Amino acid sequence: QISRSAINNLIMEICTWRNSRILCLLASTGGIAYAIYALVDWDSAKAKVEGSLGDLFAPEDTNVTVIDYEWEGCNGLESNCELKVNEILFATMHNAMSTAEDSFVYPNHQFKMEKALAAGYRGFLLDVCDCGDAVNMNLQFCHSVCFSGKKSPSKLFEYLVKFLTSNRGEVIILEFQMNSNPNRFPDVIINGLYDLMKNVDGFADMIYIHPVDSGASQWPTMGELVDTNKRLILFQHNGPDCSIEGSCPKAIHNFHDHVMETTFEFDSASDLMDYSKSCSIKFGNGGSKAFLNLNHFVTDFVPQKDDSRIVNTKEILEDRLQQCSDLLEGRAVNMMSVDFWAIGDLESVTEAYNTAQSLN
Repeated sequence: QISRSAINNLIMEICTWRNSRILCLLASTGGIAYAIYALVDWDSAKAKVEGSLGDLFAPEDTNVTVIDYEWEGCNGLESNCELKVNEILFATMHNAMSTAEDSFVYPNHQFKMEKALAAGYRGFLLDVCDCGDAVNMNLQFCHSVCFSGKKSPSKLFEYLVKFLTSNRGEVIILEFQMNSNPNRFPDVIINGLYDLMKNVDGFADMIYIHPVDSGASQWPTMGELVDTNKRLILFQHNGPDCSIEGSCPKAIHNFHDHVMETTFEFDSASDLMDYSKSCSIKFGNGGSKAFLNLNHFVTDFVPQKDDSRIVNTKEILEDRLQQCSDLLEGRAVNMMSVDFWAIGDLESVTEAYNTAQSLN
């Protein structure tokens, strides 16, 4: 875990660099990552960051199995095909664009989303940024600000088409956090994102559109999604209200109209493991919702890898799934969103959970 003393030491070191008065000020007021990236040569700054913050950028110490496969059934299990999409669990990658492999500052993961797909992850939370100017829109996946790292939406959509074409039984959930840009209205940005999808051959054809008048219980089975080849489910939040006619593409649904989710403000593993608090619903808690997302990661200024080594273990994952379900009147959990996806046991826990779901 990155200690506050390590961060303070880095700030002190930055303040000794020549011609670094502005950088020192920004670092001291909390803008350390953004200051490093924006105001100094990234290669030399990263070397100093690596030296001061230890293994944040270091290779994972966990073995990662990345394989090519053709799974039978739906998301790996024949029994999933009979279950509704909101009755199974999707192993989910929080801030899926933010990886060390994609050169993000303070990444949430070491390995990129494409490898998580091969390992069995099927839910991905992505931040959308407009990195353009007053004239031209330039949509990227980034973590709130463009200079902290960027990932191309078009290239990712192309990869997803290839993956889904090769793996005909897989269903994927994408959830977009829409970040604002003063140069453009939110509806322009979200429609621009959909234009990128339409420009990738085959992507838009695989998007499932949920009927507006369908209730929480009317979501299709996994088998129906596979049979109709509608294997991409898209949500968004922080953008325009997609329940208003014409404000969004019909393919993109309001996340919190359909999903309730827990708080995400955990400063330590013990904080997350206080289930009376960590299982409480923070978003989407009005009315009946079809899906439940458990936010399951620790952030103390930056994503905490050491805490992920604790909370991503089989014992803690299974315990929180059970405890939160009990506290929420037996609700099935549909998304469990983690940092440092390559650490721990979420893929195997997901398979076991879904197997048990088919027996209920």
